[in-house]
Amino acid sequence: MGPARKGRVQKQLDELQRDGVRRNAMERILVVEDDLALSAGLCFELDSAGYASVPAYNCAKARYLLADRGLSLALLDVNLPDGDGF
Repeated sequence: MGPARKGRVQKQLDELQRDGVRRNAMERILVVEDDLALSAGLCFELDSAGYASVPAYNCAKARYLLADRGLSLALLDVNLPDGDGF
């Protein structure tokens, strides 16, 4: 993950923390990204920051995981092989 993208992810995480989201492994973040390397990088950064990342590589898996109400946030890719993140 490039420094600019890493900085944007950290900025978003900092904003969540300021808005009252506790920064610990109890906060589960769904990462919907079909690029395996990018998904792994995002999950690594989130896990390193104390969050529990939950990867999904397509819309079908994301929809299945969204049924779990234990997720705090979803990061969505807008161009997926079986749909989009909108």
